[in-house]
Parts: sequence; C-alpha cells; structure tokens
Amino acid sequence: MNENTDQNRSFVVGNVGGDFKPIGSAMISDKVQISGIVAESINQLPDSPDATKLGIKELLSQLTEVISTSPELNDVDRTEALEQVKTIAEAGKNPNDGAMKKNVRTAVKILQGTVSGLPDVAKLAEASSKLLPLITKFFGL
Repeated sequence: MNENTDQNRSFVVGNVGGDFKPIGSAMISDKVQISGIVAESINQLPDSPDATKLGIKELLSQLTEVISTSPELNDVDRTEALEQVKTIAEAGKNPNDGAMKKNVRTAVKILQGTVSGLPDVAKLAEASSKLLPLITKFFGL
C-alpha cells in the first residue's frame, strides 16, 4: 500500500447503537448518543410506587448522572458503564424474567469492576457502593 492509502484509512471504535464510528469526531457524538439512549430506556420505566423510596428508575437515573459526570472515567469506560446501565434499564421492564436477571447480574459485575480501581473518595465509587446493592435487591439478586 502507498502512503496516501494508509492516510485515508479509517479505524473504528466500538459498536454503539449498532453503528461503527470512525475515530475522531465520533467519540463526542458516541458519548451524546449513548447518554440519550440510556436516558430513553430509563424514562420507559415506571416511577417508584412509593414516593418515600427510590425505585429502579430513580436509582438508574442517579447512577447515570454520576457516571456521566465522573472525571475519573475515560470515554471508553464511561461508554461501557452507560451501556451496562442501559442493560439494567431494559431488564427493569420485566424484572422477573430469568434471562434478564442474568443480564443484570453481568452488568452489575462489569460496573463493579469498572469502579473497583477508583479511589474510595471518587464520587462514582461512593455512589456505586450505595446504588448497586439497591439495584440488585430490586431484581432479587
């Protein structure tokens, strides 16, 4: 191959929303895209039936906010974490389904792994230690 051909090649980053994106401007648009997809999935969940307690919708909204604003996460880890929140939100539509529970269990493990390397004072690590047990309790895990 000649140099011009090599310079014109596009490399791809992860599969977000079913579309492979070229490196560069895609990183910013992917972040916005995944945040919107996660918010849409969460908004489809019912509000907590008890106004004095947080339901799955409220828990996932809080977790999404912390992930989205955490300075400790790089863009790749942030996108992966948000994808896991989306998985949990999708399962929240049918929390008693066995396959969905398995997906939640996997998503929670991935989220725990993502935050395990963060200092305990990190906002995300602190929020995850409080929110993830409540989320797993919702699914009876």
